[in-house]
Amino acid sequence: MEAWFNVLIAEDNPMDVNLLKFALVRAKLDWDITVVNNGEKAMDVLNKSREYREIKNPDMILMDMKLPRVSGSELISYMQSKPEFRNIPVIVITSSDAQADRSCAAQSGAKAMITKPMDMAGYDEMALKIASIAKELK
Repeated sequence: MEAWFNVLIAEDNPMDVNLLKFALVRAKLDWDITVVNNGEKAMDVLNKSREYREIKNPDMILMDMKLPRVSGSELISYMQSKPEFRNIPVIVITSSDAQADRSCAAQSGAKAMITKPMDMAGYDEMALKIASIAKELK
């Protein structure tokens, strides 16, 4: 993938962010990545407010559903209500494997839901899944 692919990661667990970013690098995905630790900041990125004025619009969002301030489902609902954000694909990355959470992610408009892995090999596999989805988008 070329560096022109812009990804927003909305995740409040720094370890999960580091593992995901490391896996994306190991998968040789030269993407521009912006990281925020809550749903409110993700909205700020989308709306180009505060310190995010210079950030490029994301081509894809990787996010946890259980974000502080504004939850993942609230963020997706907000995006669906705005024509300018409606077509940005969202991949939910969550520690939950519950069917109810999968249904919630699907009903809210997420492109995919991936369960957070338990080891680096799982993160590498997840990065390849994300890359495959991204390739379909471009």
